[in-house]
Amino acid sequence: MNTGEDIVCVNSRDYYPDGVWVTADIVGVHNIGEPCDPTTDQASQTPDGLPILCVQGQGWTPGP
Repeated sequence: MNTGEDIVCVNSRDYYPDGVWVTADIVGVHNIGEPCDPTTDQASQTPDGLPILCVQGQGWTPGP
Protein backbone atom coordinates (compact mmCIF):
# COMPACT_ATOMS: atom_id res chain seq x y z
CA MET A 1 0.00 0.00 0.00
CA ASN A 2 1.32 3.47 -0.85
CA THR A 3 0.55 5.98 1.90
CA GLY A 4 2.77 8.76 0.55
CA GLU A 5 4.82 8.82 3.76
CA ASP A 6 8.63 8.91 3.77
CA ILE A 7 10.16 5.68 5.05
CA VAL A 8 13.67 4.58 5.98
CA CYS A 9 15.17 1.19 6.72
CA VAL A 10 16.72 1.14 10.19
CA ASN A 11 19.36 -1.48 10.92
CA SER A 12 20.78 -1.90 14.43
CA ARG A 13 22.79 -4.92 15.43
CA ASP A 14 21.30 -4.66 18.95
CA TYR A 15 17.64 -4.01 18.14
CA TYR A 16 16.95 -4.64 14.44
CA PRO A 17 19.71 -6.90 13.05
CA ASP A 18 17.66 -7.66 9.93
CA GLY A 19 16.47 -4.07 9.48
CA VAL A 20 13.00 -2.64 9.85
CA TRP A 21 11.09 -0.09 7.75
CA VAL A 22 9.84 2.89 9.75
CA THR A 23 8.16 6.16 8.83
CA ALA A 24 10.35 9.23 9.22
CA ASP A 25 9.90 12.80 8.15
CA ILE A 26 12.76 13.58 5.75
CA VAL A 27 13.85 17.12 6.64
CA GLY A 28 15.79 18.86 3.90
CA VAL A 29 19.43 18.46 3.01
CA HIS A 30 22.16 18.65 5.64
CA ASN A 31 25.84 17.85 6.07
CA ILE A 32 27.15 15.19 8.43
CA GLY A 33 28.06 16.76 11.76
CA GLU A 34 25.73 19.75 11.49
CA PRO A 35 23.62 20.30 14.62
CA CYS A 36 20.06 18.98 14.72
CA ASP A 37 17.24 18.68 17.25
CA PRO A 38 16.26 15.04 17.85
CA THR A 39 12.93 16.13 19.32
CA THR A 40 11.85 17.40 15.90
CA ASP A 41 14.39 16.07 13.36
CA GLN A 42 14.53 12.40 12.41
CA ALA A 43 16.00 11.72 9.01
CA SER A 44 17.53 13.77 6.23
CA GLN A 45 19.98 13.40 3.38
CA THR A 46 23.37 14.83 2.45
CA PRO A 47 23.80 17.03 -0.65
CA ASP A 48 24.88 13.89 -2.57
CA GLY A 49 21.82 11.90 -1.43
CA LEU A 50 23.21 9.73 1.40
CA PRO A 51 20.77 9.02 4.26
CA ILE A 52 21.55 10.62 7.63
CA LEU A 53 19.91 10.51 11.07
CA CYS A 54 19.68 13.06 13.88
CA VAL A 55 21.45 11.69 16.98
CA GLN A 56 21.37 13.39 20.38
CA GLY A 57 24.71 15.03 21.09
CA GLN A 58 26.20 14.10 17.70
CA GLY A 59 24.15 16.06 15.17
CA TRP A 60 23.47 14.61 11.73
CA THR A 61 25.20 11.21 11.45
CA PRO A 62 25.50 8.62 8.66
CA GLY A 63 22.73 6.06 8.63
CA PRO A 64 20.44 4.30 8.87
